[in-house]
Amino acid sequence: MRILLISAILILGNLPAEAQDTAAEHRPYDRYLMLYIEPLALLDGVDGQSFRAGVEYPLNRKWSVYATGGDYFLEGYILRAGIKKYFRLAGSARYSLSGEFINSWRLNRVRDYYTKDENNGQGGNPDYSRPLSYLVEKKINAFTVILACDRIWRRRWVFEYYAGLGVKFKEAGISIPTSIENQLYNFNNSFIDGISYVPGRYVDPDIRLGIKLGWMFPMKTR
Repeated sequence: MRILLISAILILGNLPAEAQDTAAEHRPYDRYLMLYIEPLALLDGVDGQSFRAGVEYPLNRKWSVYATGGDYFLEGYILRAGIKKYFRLAGSARYSLSGEFINSWRLNRVRDYYTKDENNGQGGNPDYSRPLSYLVEKKINAFTVILACDRIWRRRWVFEYYAGLGVKFKEAGISIPTSIENQLYNFNNSFIDGISYVPGRYVDPDIRLGIKLGWMFPMKTR
């Protein structure tokens, strides 16, 4: 939550400075189609690495719709669709607020170890001579509000950074029985594993941080 707040402050904090940049070559086209990728998804070690790309289409100068599709490297997909309101244009920067729906399904491969002193997996130490890998399946639907700032260069290149907060409905299942779960070290002692890999249905906060790299294709002006 602290990272999300800092990101929002940084995005909004650029407003006065950007107002000085009024060069025409950095302003967006009135009508365009933008294609983009999300490069940080290639490095995501928590939710799983994926390749994500999308398209944005403006309805007018203040409103646009967009959709993102992604493919997880192990197995799975993510689909995101949203409607965006641009509330300020300041030189080469545009500031926006959007509502977004997310649907995803994926498999994660998790590596863990048995606990040396078996006490239902609690306490003790990991037994590195007894590793175990298992699969985690996740189905997620989420509704998220996104605050973003994008910068435009030469009316074509777009760099956007965003932060979002919403609610996530998650269903998780794992490929090992409860009797083995209770013997694993990370599964029972790691905060991250405890949140991410415990089977069941949950309602969690959805926190989004990321960047987009895009290319604008001009269209005929109305």
